[in-house]
Amino acid sequence: MENLLNGTAYENYAIENKILDKNSDFIEKKKGTSKFSFAFIYENEIYGVWFDYTEGKIYVSNDYNKNTPYLFSFTLKDHTPNTLMISSIRNYNNWKNFVENFKMGNVYFENQKIKHITNNLLKMVLSLK
Repeated sequence: MENLLNGTAYENYAIENKILDKNSDFIEKKKGTSKFSFAFIYENEIYGVWFDYTEGKIYVSNDYNKNTPYLFSFTLKDHTPNTLMISSIRNYNNWKNFVENFKMGNVYFENQKIKHITNNLLKMVLSLK
């Protein structure tokens, strides 16, 4: 079976954890005018969500405010004291704004890995409604 994967894009994805999608749409570094809003944790990695009202864009980044009171977890494994389970997003307007802006094409990601993970997590969020 391993020989069937050798040299394929799927081998890079399955074995080396590289992202298949090389589409650069929505890949952009956040600007200095961005303001931190909230963070989420998934598989022990934390991602910050930054709103840039000057650019009219929202960015998802590895950068986040380490003192944020708004850290959302997607899994029980990531849920620790002072994190909010993702099911509580209905009580937080910035999540609603984030999801609505995603639907409108206003959310950008600093790299392919963040884009891939966030897109998969947003599928979960959209199914909560």
